[in-house]
Parts: sequence; structure tokens; C-alpha cells
Amino acid sequence: PETGEDGDFDEQYLLTEAQYRRALGGAIYEGKEENALRTMEILLNAGGESFKETLKNTLRQIEIQKMRISGDSASPFEGNISGSAAVEEFLHKKYDNVVWSASRLEEYAFCPMKFFYNRILKIEPWPEIEEEFTPLERGNLLHKILFRFYSQLKNKERPADQENLLIEIAREELARLPYRGFFAELEEKRYCGSGRGGGFLRHFLNYDQQQINESGYIPAHFELAFGSENKKDCDPASVSEPLTIEADGRELRLQGRIDRIDINDAGIALVFDYKTGTSAKSAKALDAVEGLAFQIPLYMSALPQLLKDHSAAYGGYYIIKDKDKDNCIRHALLADKDSAPDGKPKKAYLPNKHVVNEADDPYTLDEILELNVKQAVRRAQEIISGNFRHSFFPDNSACQSYCDFRRMCRKNSAKMKRMAETQHK
Repeated sequence: PETGEDGDFDEQYLLTEAQYRRALGGAIYEGKEENALRTMEILLNAGGESFKETLKNTLRQIEIQKMRISGDSASPFEGNISGSAAVEEFLHKKYDNVVWSASRLEEYAFCPMKFFYNRILKIEPWPEIEEEFTPLERGNLLHKILFRFYSQLKNKERPADQENLLIEIAREELARLPYRGFFAELEEKRYCGSGRGGGFLRHFLNYDQQQINESGYIPAHFELAFGSENKKDCDPASVSEPLTIEADGRELRLQGRIDRIDINDAGIALVFDYKTGTSAKSAKALDAVEGLAFQIPLYMSALPQLLKDHSAAYGGYYIIKDKDKDNCIRHALLADKDSAPDGKPKKAYLPNKHVVNEADDPYTLDEILELNVKQAVRRAQEIISGNFRHSFFPDNSACQSYCDFRRMCRKNSAKMKRMAETQHK
């Protein structure tokens, strides 16, 4: 340390430059203006012109960090780039005439920042080497097997009578995959069982027959597609034109594929999405209310455009896994309590006291479907405006553990929770 003319230690040399910079940042963040000004004076006196530029950059870094931490809205450094004319022009060109998919809207609804990395910047995670079937391959395989099986059934009221056909189709589809040896044999056993029976497809077929017998709803349409020119492996009632939904004077064009539709004698329909994972078990009606789940609600809303004189009273997930116990479950997301067949979870059957609006009045199925359409249109407009903030669900495992971009997003969990609370008030 240096001494002044009076022999006392000069305080500006008692701390290192880095320590003073940290002190400056802390004083600014805590709103201690006098401390901040005194610290800046010391730093300026200690350095020349080049140091002033360094200090300027330091202050800018502090300002950015403060914006990341404080406030109830996302800054440009947290994905909200809506103030840029160039950005808005780019996004309008990209999305003004786009045909949206429900999965794309759901990705944005859960985490706009992930949508930005994935869909705008097109950053791809490093591919992992898999020695066995990937979840995506299992899902695609199951879709192909069930599409071929139900499309070939002559008596769709009795699928269990055609077990041999199902196993034959499964073995054909498995043989088309580029796997041989032990892993291929293991996968065939999972699907088809051994000579003594077994295999989760047989369990599924028995479960499905039981559901048909109890409900009176018959499998009628499979892989019903809309908004795509690709007619391969899809229902004869599929259309190439996208479907249009409208809310608040704005239109949204949709493309998609409904995995399965069961219909009863009255023309009432059940809409299913096949799932080979367990994450769908956590889906709930409030996800549709809050604008997080779009696929099932939008498919239910669009159904009358695809199948005239039919309406959907139920939408949910058909979970099919290779487990000995509970490998097949129908999990309802939204259902009309008066017209849909009984199922679980009960909170999905509307109206009920658990799913209510701001006035604590129970939502009906039609009200949630209408609200969900508005949410979908709103999400599309947020994308076009350039709002790519972090997720409001930083504690969710899909954000914490399973996101490909979790090491680079730099989210502030406390701020995201605070913003979510403000939005819901």
C-alpha cells in the first residue's frame, strides 16, 4: 500500500481493482448510491483513460446482470428481443404464412427460450450413440404396427379375435429396422412375446377389447392427417389442406395427425394420442386452461372440420408400454362428464370443482376448448413478436434435467417464478 502526504494509508490502494469492481456491483445492485459513487471515484482516480473504458464496460456488465435478476419482465438479455425492427421483420417473414403444429406451440408454451434455440437458431444437441432402440424409434414403430393392424381389421368391434394378425404385422415391422442379433431378439420378445404368449402387444389387445366392450365406442379412424401432402400411412379421410382456427379476429392454420378416433352410434368421438412413455400420466386439464397443452384440445376443436356431424367428448393419451403391470392405460386430459365414457383421472371430467375460472365457476369442456384456441393464437403472436423468455417452470424436470440447452440458457429461477406469479394474478 502507498502512503499519502500526511503519512496515512490511502484507502484507494488497500483493495485490488477486482475487489473494488465487485464492491461497485454490490452497491449498485443494493441501491446504495453514495457507496457506488465513492467506489467509482476511487477507481477513476486509480487508472488512466484505458481504465475508464474498462470501467465503462464493467458498469454495462453490472447493468445487464441487474436486468437479469430484478424486475417482473424479461429483458433483451433474457430472450425478449421484441423491440428490434430487424427481428420483427425476420419473424414476420418466417411465420406470417406458416402452418403451425400443436407440438411447436407446446414447445414454445413451456419454454420460449428452448423454442428460440431449437427453431430459430436451429442449434442441435450432439447426437448420442444408442445401442438399442431409441424412444423415438419405439414410438414410430408402435404407430406403424397399430395403424396397419386396425386398418386391416374387418370387424373393428372385435380386435382381440385377430391377435395373430397383430403379431404378424409387428414382426414384419421389426424386421424392417436396421437391428440384428441380441437387441433385435430382445425387442421382438418385448413386443410379441415368446411361443408361450406374452409380449405387451397381446396385453394391449386384451385391454383395448375390454375398453371397447365397456364403452361402446368402436375404433374408426387411424392416423387421420390434415395439412400435409404426405398421404403415406394415414387414414382415407385425411386432407391435404390445413385446418383453420380463429380467435380475437386472428386465424391460425394447423397441421397434424390424430393417432386414433373411436366413435359410438351417436357420432360422439374419443380422440387419442399414443404414448410409449410415462410423462403423459402427469397431464391434467389445467394444462389446457393455462395454454401448455395444445395437441389434444386443438384436435378436439378441429374434429368437426374433418368429420362432419361428429364432435369430441373425450381427448386423452393411450399409454402403451412394455411393462407387465399397467402397461396399457387410457389417461384422459379433457372429457365431458355427461357424454364421455368413465375413465381416469376424474379431474379431467368436466365440469368439476377442481377446474374453475377466475370467478371460481367450473369450466365446461366447450369453454376450455374455446379458451385453448385463444391461447394457441396468442402463443403464435408472441413468437412473431420476438418474446423468447425463459421458462416459467424452472423446477420442472423437463427444464432441470432433460433439456438439451440447460447448460447454456442462464435462467434466473427466482425471477422466472416471480414473473409467473405476476402473470397469473
